[in-house]
Amino acid sequence: MPAPHSDSSDQSVVDGDLLILAEVTGAYGIKGWIKLRSFTEVAENLFSYDELKIRAGTAGGASQQRRKPVDRYSGPQSKGVQGRGFQGSPQQDGGWRELVFEQGRAHGKGLIALVQGVSTREAAEALRGSVIAVPKGALAPLRSDEFYWHQLEGLRVLAGECNLGRVAYLMETGANDVLVVRPLQHASGESGESADPEARKASNARERLIPWLWGDVVQSVDLDSGIIQVNWDPEF
Repeated sequence: MPAPHSDSSDQSVVDGDLLILAEVTGAYGIKGWIKLRSFTEVAENLFSYDELKIRAGTAGGASQQRRKPVDRYSGPQSKGVQGRGFQGSPQQDGGWRELVFEQGRAHGKGLIALVQGVSTREAAEALRGSVIAVPKGALAPLRSDEFYWHQLEGLRVLAGECNLGRVAYLMETGANDVLVVRPLQHASGESGESADPEARKASNARERLIPWLWGDVVQSVDLDSGIIQVNWDPEF
């Protein structure tokens, strides 16, 4: 996994271009330390990011969402790995402010950290439920044939001219990552679909699990047009 890299600005935060990296689960001790649940693939990676932001409130239903590491990526050599988390857009129920960790380390199944400006248990407890985020541009740059999972979610998946649906999410299997492709809710308004109504009906009738096998199955990814081309039988 590439090392964390920061090259974004506050403008991306204003535009809502944020990835939630962690949530505060409570206070630890009496000197202002907080307990954290990290959503990065390696929990301690949280402490490597710059431009961190924190906002009071909840993580937008993190416990109910399908979880995936926000810094997980797929490429030709991708393998399934351990680690869960979730990525999502922060709720607009409060303002973001700068966050600086003075210290931080693994503790049990989570993390503990000392935040600059927080020195009492009461102040730490007041942060319970807050979310910690970073601009998407802070993630490490990848090769042209590697993509972060959040970049792939929502893209249309085409098998030739047949529109199979959109990527709902990805999952790891140990051998390779898998695209979970769900049928389009409004297929008639989508471009690039099959001209044959019966083929269009069949292609959008079910959820598909398409393995991320670069070259064999996944032919190309165009983030600008929002399209993934796959070598896949629409009837399968």
